[in-house]
Amino acid sequence: MKRLLFSLVAVLFAITAIGQNSVTIDGVVYSKPTTNTADYHFPDAALASASNTSITSANILGSVTIGNTEYTQVVVAQHGFNNCKQLETLTLNEGVVKTNTSSFANCDKLDSVTFPASIQRICANGFYGCDKLRSVTFLGYEAPIFGCNEYSTPAAQIQLLFDACPA
Repeated sequence: MKRLLFSLVAVLFAITAIGQNSVTIDGVVYSKPTTNTADYHFPDAALASASNTSITSANILGSVTIGNTEYTQVVVAQHGFNNCKQLETLTLNEGVVKTNTSSFANCDKLDSVTFPASIQRICANGFYGCDKLRSVTFLGYEAPIFGCNEYSTPAAQIQLLFDACPA
């Protein structure tokens, strides 16, 4: 009887893992890309967003396993952490390749952000309304593209990225 019960539990767990579309780790939800949600530039990347807007810290992993699929790139979803008014600490780990439009907009308590060398694109208004943001650090040797369209350049888009941030 124990063996049958154990086998049944193992089968149910396997079925759940196969059908799993997201996983939550430390308050960050990682979702599988779908036809409707896949990122244009990184279609095979997992999408990261806040599990709720009251989180105080976010450690965004650069790789994650969802179900039976391992994702080695992560994109912060459009509006993924928007209005997380209590967010103070943000860690973007190696493997995070893009932050989308308004990813961290209106995070009132966020005062610094460090981008990993893997970051390739930072979309407009990513930190709009982050009034306490004082420090932005890039760890890579190559500048990422600022903006989400194909004509984006650092010179043309950097103002949009940090628009409304204090000097």
